[in-house]
Amino acid sequence: MKVDRTRLVFPIIAAVLLVLLLHLSPARSQVARIFVDGFFSDWHNLKPLYTDASEDQASGGVDFGGLWGANDERFLFLRIDVGAEINMQNDNDIMIFLDTDDNSATGTHIHGIGAELEWDFGSKTGLFVVGTDSISIRHRHIGLVTAPTVTSTQFEIAFDRRVQPDGQTSLFSHDTIRIVFADPGAGGDQLPDDGNGVTPSR
Repeated sequence: MKVDRTRLVFPIIAAVLLVLLLHLSPARSQVARIFVDGFFSDWHNLKPLYTDASEDQASGGVDFGGLWGANDERFLFLRIDVGAEINMQNDNDIMIFLDTDDNSATGTHIHGIGAELEWDFGSKTGLFVVGTDSISIRHRHIGLVTAPTVTSTQFEIAFDRRVQPDGQTSLFSHDTIRIVFADPGAGGDQLPDDGNGVTPSR
């Protein structure tokens, strides 16, 4: 009986490609095509990574709600509900802390994680922590983009996964990351509430 080799080879190739795609999926978050444009229809098929309890802030309007995550081969995308009409680029105290090597012993120990990146959205400044060095950075050093640029209750955020904020050290050095949002001003809300960060998963 004559065997059609193409029928045997194709499933093997397909299986190998599937394994490679799963193994190389960056930043351990849901793969999706996201456009950072201030519109959210491209997020509709994605489930939140975490939903923070409502009205758990000490005071003020910032009351974190849902956090979504996605990625492509170049960017880590986040969508955050802040529970109040604010301008993410000005006049707020919201900070994000990223543990990008999944090691609480490195970076700045804060909110239960070891943050290599601290970013203050209101002042548009941050710190990149390498060893014992804390390096001041601006948005261009981390390829940061946020939208919308007008007031809103939720925002899209993108980080360039290929950046080296100090010119030699990769910001994202591990497949697993941990994320914390905090409003350290009078409001005091935090996502997640219990520390240890939110870990995106495939």
